[in-house]
Amino acid sequence: MAQQLQAKIGDEIIFKQAVRGVIEKVNMNSVIVRIISNPTDFEFLSERTVVNHKNYQVVSENFLGKSSSNGIRMMQELLIYFN
Repeated sequence: MAQQLQAKIGDEIIFKQAVRGVIEKVNMNSVIVRIISNPTDFEFLSERTVVNHKNYQVVSENFLGKSSSNGIRMMQELLIYFN
């Protein structure tokens, strides 16, 4: 079975179908994420949450260190993720 590549600190991810966040810490089985966008009805208790490596998709790498992908690339990745 192929092992999923883990995100790195600063990567932007999407989880819970539409919630976006930036990785702040990478653990063995999960990541700690600062939520930057939540268009869903799901409510979080704080601006940070823990997400298992199996439950997210990397949208763009090094969101904090470099400029993120342009809007067109992000939309293409989201369309692929949701289809």
